[in-house]
Amino acid sequence: MLTLGTPLFLLGLLSAAIPLLIHLSRSRRTRKMPFSTTRFFTEQFLRSYRMSRLKELLLLACRMALCAGLALALAAPVWHAHGKGLWGEPSRAVVLVLDDSASMALEVEGRTLFSRAQQAAHAILDSLRPSDSAALVLAGRRANGCEVPFAEATPQLADVRQLLDGLQPAMLSADLSEAIARAHELLRRHTASSREIYVLSDLQASGISGEAHPPPAADAGVPVFFVRIRPAPLTGLAVTALQYGASRPMAGVPFAVRAHVRNLSTASLPCTVRLVVAGRVVAERRLPPIAAGRWAVATLHHTFTATGWHEGYVEVADEAFEPDNRRWLAFQVLDRVAVLAVNGAPSQVPRLDELFFLRAALGVAKEQAAWPHEGAPDRAASATAAANGESGQPAPSAGIVLRTFRADELGSAELGPYRAVILANVESLPEAAVARLERFVDAGGGLLVFLGDAVNASAYNQTLAAQDRLHGGLLPARLLGIEGRSAAVAAEGGAADSQPIARLARLDAEHPALAGLEQGAAGNAWAANIRSLWTVDPGNSRVLMAADTGSPLLCEKPYGRGRVLLCALPCDRDWSDFPLRPVWVPWLYRLLAYLAQEPLAARGFYLTGAQVEIAASATASSQRWVVRTPDGRVRPTAPAAEGPPRSLFAETEQVGVYRAYPVGAETVGERFAVNLESYESDRRYLDEELAGDDASAASRRITDGLARLLGVQSEVYYVERPEAAVEAALAARRGIRLWDAILAVALLAALADAWLANRISRRHYAQPREISLQPGGRVMSPPPPRVASEQVRQP
Repeated sequence: MLTLGTPLFLLGLLSAAIPLLIHLSRSRRTRKMPFSTTRFFTEQFLRSYRMSRLKELLLLACRMALCAGLALALAAPVWHAHGKGLWGEPSRAVVLVLDDSASMALEVEGRTLFSRAQQAAHAILDSLRPSDSAALVLAGRRANGCEVPFAEATPQLADVRQLLDGLQPAMLSADLSEAIARAHELLRRHTASSREIYVLSDLQASGISGEAHPPPAADAGVPVFFVRIRPAPLTGLAVTALQYGASRPMAGVPFAVRAHVRNLSTASLPCTVRLVVAGRVVAERRLPPIAAGRWAVATLHHTFTATGWHEGYVEVADEAFEPDNRRWLAFQVLDRVAVLAVNGAPSQVPRLDELFFLRAALGVAKEQAAWPHEGAPDRAASATAAANGESGQPAPSAGIVLRTFRADELGSAELGPYRAVILANVESLPEAAVARLERFVDAGGGLLVFLGDAVNASAYNQTLAAQDRLHGGLLPARLLGIEGRSAAVAAEGGAADSQPIARLARLDAEHPALAGLEQGAAGNAWAANIRSLWTVDPGNSRVLMAADTGSPLLCEKPYGRGRVLLCALPCDRDWSDFPLRPVWVPWLYRLLAYLAQEPLAARGFYLTGAQVEIAASATASSQRWVVRTPDGRVRPTAPAAEGPPRSLFAETEQVGVYRAYPVGAETVGERFAVNLESYESDRRYLDEELAGDDASAASRRITDGLARLLGVQSEVYYVERPEAAVEAALAARRGIRLWDAILAVALLAALADAWLANRISRRHYAQPREISLQPGGRVMSPPPPRVASEQVRQP
């Protein structure tokens, strides 16, 4: 759009009428002369006259263009690619996208990157007039999206400055894609003639989300200025991840934590890793120097002697960047897990009993019926064995207490003392038992279901997987049929075919109960042969294990505050040799420990900015939960608008351990750890990756690459120094100065005017040529005329 610096000079356009008035006044003073005849004038003479008239009109046009051009040049016209006002300085609406992620807390020459970004933002605000508007968008990745303090660009610039001064970098990762999209939304309905977006960031590569948010076509004219806040060079160590040796710690059982440490420097660095629990260093390990840019893994062990919740962190001794030096953890340590097993196929012969391999895996030699009804067991024996190193892995019986029931006894059993229930090849359950199981799991218990040849698929689908039951039924999947046996053999309860029909092929290594089981040290799970299995339809449930045929083998479903696991195989060796494999013991132990955990602890780690779901029991859905943050503040949770009963908590901008509990009952609550996204320690930057090797084309490559990666359709400007942000914006707003071109055209008009005036003057005022008419009417042919007027005389 066109803007005028001094629009008053447009009045000078009236001067273009002066040559026209003079021309018209001269044409009215034409003098008529009597003449005898014009029949002797040649066509060439008439053509010369018409050419003279045309030159006079061209002379008039040049003089008018000269006057108009001078007036336009003095009005200082400028052409802008973006929206501007025609008269004078345009109104402006500015959105400042401020990167408040953890990487902006890095210090360069005694100042953080965030403070430099604040200074650049203040300079941009100072360049605005009092009538202009501004808004802020914080680019940290939050559960509810980027934070937008103002609903629209506001002319209250003092409020924007005050809010800007009070900001601090949060322990979040950045999402520049969404932040720019939110900035476009703020400017979409604004009526300012100039709308601008300034992105103040270190342009870390991890700041791009998986997909861009392209603005609508109407916003394509909004320029985006990427102001790079120069980051610090690579330096220091960072703890990027933690991995547990088991899904949960048990009292008296050594617990392993593996810390992944990365060297961000350009030189090798020594490393000391510490495990801190309850403010006390309980384990420490010194690693050999880590090469530049490489990772190392430190395994730390600790034996918990007290039950209950424990919290702590793993840290490295490094002063370069404190936020990535620690990763927090929270555990609920139980003395022993009481598990109730329902035996669907008991036998007097131990090896034929349905629970034989389950008891063997848990180290249970006989029924432990006394506890939990008759007091807690003594931990001394197991703790002493672990301390003396009698076993590389203490007997699982130190943590699992098993008691068996018949299916008809489950309806009247008291499930409160138990943390998990196992259904092992149970044909069907009476309605009372199903209702009791539903209440048990909904309140936070765990249920593990092993299928087998005795299972009645119709009864399971009608009672345990019916959609009209609580939470859509207990089972994670509907039962379809048995694969690998003929219908006749199945009806007679015969054994499975001896030939394997499938093998274990896929394991969800990201699940907290199965992480690490794909490693050879835990047993070769993939070698297990399957001769028969139940085919199931998991629907939307999570499949944790699958066969090479694609059939699900282990499915999970959250159920209220508890969880249900469904295994398509029995827990004996009738259908597979899985119970004979070394992986069977840690697999079963981990599943039961996972089911016994509180819901928040079972989900593992959370990242800053993530939304935490606090599951609620359907029978106690009105119970209100609150969360105590690491800095001691108590914040409310919000009930979920849809889905199963649960509370949502999104204020997870701090790293550390959070405590969630019902109002007035903090002692019975849960804890969860929130850590910084590991990519914040990844010092790769967009502009450096886009620049390439050609320094002359680096700027264009960066702007084109940023526009493509971040979904920006309008003009993109790259500002390398924050101090130059205002100057770059001013240069972009200046646009193309048109008065230079207009003055050049006016100069050409002046030159043409002088040339034409000279030609016409010579024809009017030069010495006239004579044309002689001979007697008899012959006309002497003169040379081609060089003047515009002729005098005729008789001989």
